[in-house]
Amino acid sequence: MSEQKNGSWQKPTIVSFSGIQGVKDIDPFVSPDGKFILFNSNRSKPSDTSKHDFDIWICHRAKSGWSSPAHAGDIINSDSTDAYATMAKNGSIYFGSNRAGSFGKMDIYVSYFKHGKYQKPINLGSVVNTADNENNPYISPDEDFLIFNGSYTDQLGDGDLYISFKFKNGWSKPLNLGRNVNSEIAEFCPVMIPGKNILYFCRLIRTKPFIENAYSVDISIEELRRLSNRK
Repeated sequence: MSEQKNGSWQKPTIVSFSGIQGVKDIDPFVSPDGKFILFNSNRSKPSDTSKHDFDIWICHRAKSGWSSPAHAGDIINSDSTDAYATMAKNGSIYFGSNRAGSFGKMDIYVSYFKHGKYQKPINLGSVVNTADNENNPYISPDEDFLIFNGSYTDQLGDGDLYISFKFKNGWSKPLNLGRNVNSEIAEFCPVMIPGKNILYFCRLIRTKPFIENAYSVDISIEELRRLSNRK
């Protein structure tokens, strides 16, 4: 984690629930109310310690800091990769997965929180998901729009960031966020701070080793919503 003090980000430190030797912990997301952190890890599963694919884990905020990580369970997680989970205010969890039944390589799924428990994940369907890769979904706090990495015919580079809005009849056709965000290299891991029109994301250059850096940019969700309505 890195704290922002006087407008500057401080030197990162390892959070209490991470840093286990030989274990990879990636893609942390803080829930809109600040009470939960979701992240991906290849640490041993409680139900099968021999498996080490990436699953979704959850920590809750305690008086002394963050709790020990809890496996999100086999309702949400599968025997395939389940990655980059984000949460809306109502508890809905959106994530990417290459589980059986997907349209393509990676699809976006949602698990709704109903009657005190998470439900079987639902594929977002063919408007959002294709035969290629759709992943890294950021769901807005009110669950009214989704920003994610996609590979459509209008992409500018090696995977772009797109936005889709939730209307009464379902999700809108994904809209490319344009050259103000996307480039000839890969953009991924989008996230926004509730109440602010600032998009944080990463870019990847596929050299050896990979070069990954974080960026931020101002975007207008309402202008993007108007553009989406015209599609």
